Amino acid sequence: MKRVARWGIFGGMIVLALISSASAAGAALFSIYTDRILARTEVAGITVSNLSLEDANARILASIDQLEKKPLTFKLESTKKTLTLGELGITIDRQATLAQLINFSQLDFPLRVQTWRDFFRQKSLPLVATFDEARVKAAIEEQFGIQNSATDAALTVEKEGLVVQPAKTGRSFDLAGTVEELRSYINGAGDSAVTLTFSTSPPRVSTQAAKTAKTQIEAALNPLTLTYAETTYTIPVADQYNLIVYEAAEKRLNWKLDEKKLEEYLAKTIAKKVNIKMIPHTVQSNDGAVVFEGTDGAEVQVGELAKRILAAYEKNTEKNPIEIPVKVIAFTQKAVDPEYEGGLYEGTYIYINLASQKLFVMEGNNKISEHLVSTGKAGLPTPKGTFYIKNKIPFAYSPLYKLWMRNWNALAKNPDGSGYEGYGIHGLPCFDRDCNRIEGESHLGRPVSHGCVRLGLDAAQYFFEKIPIGTPVVIR
Repeated sequence: MKRVARWGIFGGMIVLALISSASAAGAALFSIYTDRILARTEVAGITVSNLSLEDANARILASIDQLEKKPLTFKLESTKKTLTLGELGITIDRQATLAQLINFSQLDFPLRVQTWRDFFRQKSLPLVATFDEARVKAAIEEQFGIQNSATDAALTVEKEGLVVQPAKTGRSFDLAGTVEELRSYINGAGDSAVTLTFSTSPPRVSTQAAKTAKTQIEAALNPLTLTYAETTYTIPVADQYNLIVYEAAEKRLNWKLDEKKLEEYLAKTIAKKVNIKMIPHTVQSNDGAVVFEGTDGAEVQVGELAKRILAAYEKNTEKNPIEIPVKVIAFTQKAVDPEYEGGLYEGTYIYINLASQKLFVMEGNNKISEHLVSTGKAGLPTPKGTFYIKNKIPFAYSPLYKLWMRNWNALAKNPDGSGYEGYGIHGLPCFDRDCNRIEGESHLGRPVSHGCVRLGLDAAQYFFEKIPIGTPVVIR
């Protein structure tokens, strides 16, 4: 028992000695490394062991500055280009990188086993970098002119005719592998020269296939001759080129005249030349007097004509012209009021009859309302023609005639308001600012104005509020 006790006391003394030694060593290390970076520490291959935190930060920041300025070399086959990290959209987070550094004071109490492990282990820290992969891709593609998707050869219409646009092979480089190489380079483990690996994608339509299609089209198309009522019309080959649609097929480029495009073309060209507007046989409603005798209209059947052309475009139409199908539109009968003309515009417009001294508010063919007016007297006539309401002024003044005019609507010759010459539509004028003296409504129905069109007070208020700026005004 005494021997066991002696060994226990001896073992305890050894443990106490070890603890005391560890404490002494820990205290010594703590004294030395309190404000220094731990041993065996490096950042992206840059050794910062035993440096003060200030010196370590300075060394790392200087290395980052140099790294950001240094261009990297990229190689694609025999072509070399250089780009900086900034041009690639790669940024190094300085604050996050420096925050990784550990000094002795940040470790746990020195007696713990993990403390010694942390102190003596190799500490290889990276530069904290952010990669904008989309920008990396775009920057490299721009430098090397890399086109991801293949471009089929095509035919375009130019001044000189059909022109072959050559095919282009698509290429895409290994973005993920390139980014990994860049990460290695930033952290000191890679080379500053990056060799790009890529794959190719061939176009569906080769340049030769487009050239073959061009030859076929030029051989197939001829000027198209159309006829109607002993008049001939021609569709030149240059116009036909714009009516072709193409379809990419395996190793060839198919083509045809497109029916819809052809119909649109015929409506804008041939139909405009052939169509005749039907004019109704028009008589006055009060006495049956003939205003227009009436003429039949003609309308090209565009859909049918397109079908005839598609069936015959490869034939010689100069000797056998294509007959233009036309529908005859028989004229109709129409009775009109002798005082106004309806249907001049689809929407609202104003018709002023100088002979009857009346103003008509029209909506297409329909009369909405009519009002007595007073237009220009002899020597100061109201001008005839088509005008447009330019603007509105609640209370206008004429310094020339010293008259005040309520509900003023200025008339201009053009829809944009240009061509204003001082004429307007307004209420009966006042002879003083307070309108104590107003021209009498007995003057309505007689041409006594200085050239403007005068309305009664209620009619002028209605006109001012209801008839919008820009409305056409026809004076006859």
